[in-house]
Amino acid sequence: MSLFLSPAEKENFECLRRSSPVAQTLFWMLINRAEKRASSPGLTGPATVDYWWHHASDYLTDAAMANALKPSPSLALWIRDVTLSIVRRPRADWIGPAFRDHAGPEPAGNLETAHLTWAVAIALDLAADAFTPVEQEEIAGALRAKGLVLCRRWLDRNNHLANWRCVLNAGVGVAAAVLDDKEQLRHSGEEFRLCQQVFQPDGSYGESLQYGNYAASTQMLTWEALVRRSPELADSLCLEPYCLMPRWQATSLLYNKPLSGWGGHPKPRSANFNDSAALFRPSADLLLHISARSKDKHPLEAGLARWLFDTLYLPGISAKGGGSASFGFDNDFGFLTFALLPQAVAALSPEEAGLPPTSGFSCGDLFARDSWTGRTILAVHGAGDALHGSGHLHGDLNSFILVHNRERLLVDPGHCCYRNLLHELDK
Repeated sequence: MSLFLSPAEKENFECLRRSSPVAQTLFWMLINRAEKRASSPGLTGPATVDYWWHHASDYLTDAAMANALKPSPSLALWIRDVTLSIVRRPRADWIGPAFRDHAGPEPAGNLETAHLTWAVAIALDLAADAFTPVEQEEIAGALRAKGLVLCRRWLDRNNHLANWRCVLNAGVGVAAAVLDDKEQLRHSGEEFRLCQQVFQPDGSYGESLQYGNYAASTQMLTWEALVRRSPELADSLCLEPYCLMPRWQATSLLYNKPLSGWGGHPKPRSANFNDSAALFRPSADLLLHISARSKDKHPLEAGLARWLFDTLYLPGISAKGGGSASFGFDNDFGFLTFALLPQAVAALSPEEAGLPPTSGFSCGDLFARDSWTGRTILAVHGAGDALHGSGHLHGDLNSFILVHNRERLLVDPGHCCYRNLLHELDK
């Protein structure tokens, strides 16, 4: 039985799909984009513009969930072909692109390693029937010898807290859960608890909105893997503080409207202090995870998470499904949306949740609105509490963003290059 889509979850989604246009739309978007990719051999199609590492996990997990919900010979063949091609790549490819550190006889893994590890593990879990028993053993062997070893090596050699630690531990946690590796499961649980300290106490995050979403999304993936394998861990793997993040995300949302030259769908603009894109929405899987898993202890945040999902993904659900969403480049709905959507609570808007129009967060972000339905927003990046995650800072204390009539009149520049002289001076 699959860890990431139990028979009950599959039945619940099918029931919801019969009555919910939202579930029906999501289902067909997943099927269509997965089948379109499977119509060409290999992982990377002719229209893909990023490194293969950056879309491998999105493409494989999409296809695996699509095949689990609606079995397809073409999808099963594509999943088998792509998974085995990744499994059989040399260790150097599992470490990542050339700009990553490949030196020494025992190099450590990187972000790309973790993404490949959970992609292959989830493909094995959701699409096991696509592989022969011998191939399943080959995949499990690669997960142990390449994925787990390289991810653990990074965790064992580094002691700083940042999004990287969350990501590498997700590689360990998902693979360990699929392989039922008790020792690696125990270690991943310890790392999960440690990684919770990277978030500010109120659920905000020092690095930025975008990196906070990346860190929380991978913590979410680890939690789902560990608790699905060992349900008794749910009480000891507390979701606080990242489950409080929807307050910060909802307050940081400035407006949602189309962007000239980018099509007719609305594009969310958010307060992009530090290293974050202005076009930001939280990952759908993370929002639905918080809505489903925090509804008893944190009903307000669970309702806000569902409001963010409804506001930023409906009615058109404008996600392109182009890949790289799991790296936080272009956030989208993912494979866990289909297991979590039926469990999510009803939406609570910021007004219904009683969020004040003027508020500040532990990360230093401050917001003042004339009202939640008003015309003017001032966002300021000040000095809050000591930052738990201090990477990707831009020296932009006291910078501010002014919004009026759904236009950003004064803006923060957001992203920058980390391989130029200015960044070295900033450090």
